[in-house]
Amino acid sequence: EAQAIGVQQNAARNGAGSFVDAAAVMQRLVRAGRPASPAASQTELHSPGPGERGISAKTHARTITLKFDADLDREQLEKCFAAFLNAHFS
Repeated sequence: EAQAIGVQQNAARNGAGSFVDAAAVMQRLVRAGRPASPAASQTELHSPGPGERGISAKTHARTITLKFDADLDREQLEKCFAAFLNAHFS
């Protein structure tokens, strides 16, 4: 980031663009030094068809958490898992 600021300041010295003020320089450098914030988690619903119950898959970083109702029968659950697998591993 410091190099990008330097390029921008040099361009301003040569008459192309405006200078970056000191407060903005500090803000950019501090922000560049912070670790990247984690990606927001996403939740998807996988079901065998529209309007049918299914499983929810919550993705966060490199982890996937699956949730489903305990009273889904085996056939429904297999269809939901098939929909999940097709969406993520096809």
